[in-house]
Amino acid sequence: MSDFILETSHLTKEFKGFTAVSDVNLSVSRGAIHALIGPNGAGKTTCFNLLTKFLVPTSGTIRFNGKDITGEKPAEIARRGIIRSFQISAVFPYLTLLENVRLGLQRAGHVLPVLAQRAQPLQAQHPCACPAGRGRAGAHGGRNDREPALRQQAGS
Repeated sequence: MSDFILETSHLTKEFKGFTAVSDVNLSVSRGAIHALIGPNGAGKTTCFNLLTKFLVPTSGTIRFNGKDITGEKPAEIARRGIIRSFQISAVFPYLTLLENVRLGLQRAGHVLPVLAQRAQPLQAQHPCACPAGRGRAGAHGGRNDREPALRQQAGS
């Protein structure tokens, strides 16, 4: 097994003559935290969109656990656990946190009886501002920073 969980080789994305990402060679170490930094317009979001298959690369390869996943569809990539979150999450403010997490499970194709079984342990693992059945996810200014991570974990 490689020390790298995610690798790119010569990853490039062009849009009608404009090169947004050029020849990116990336190696993400297993178990480490990495950052992609740069000024606005440097191609950071485009790079993440390539890795998660929101966009198709013009050229280059993406490998996960040593396997070439460049040709896989976004749903296949997500099932492997390669997911992203957005800076502004879309919570449903009139649902409880548990109900929001269950939506992530439902999206993953689980049947309703399984949803509560998987959502409740996730909520127990992560101390949340809104306990199950009390309050709403949109309480405290309409934002719960833990909710997107819980929804993503629920969907994996």
